[in-house]
Amino acid sequence: MKEIEIKYKLPDLKQLERYNIDDKRNKNETYLTKRIQGIYALFINETLVYIGKSINVLQRIKQHKYDKYRGTSFTDFVYAKFEHATRGELELYETIYIDYYKPSWNQQKVFR
Repeated sequence: MKEIEIKYKLPDLKQLERYNIDDKRNKNETYLTKRIQGIYALFINETLVYIGKSINVLQRIKQHKYDKYRGTSFTDFVYAKFEHATRGELELYETIYIDYYKPSWNQQKVFR
């Protein structure tokens, strides 16, 4: 059976601008109220722990603020905009990122 190789040029999540979830400036920043479709990553200090997708990334990140299952919270987040991606494309990008980075919270399927 012949395999098909597919390549995507996706931004490196570890190189994107980081935002601290507890930074008081975040509460007043307009970027927190903008509706942005894309992929996001959650970090605990320097460790990438979770990757997700959403049609409203910043609202979704707020929902993750405290992980009641682990008793801990992430410290920082990043996001990559994919404004014109379909839901199927977002699903594919999320899968590619999870496969590449293998974040621990995705592997244990903590979030539903």
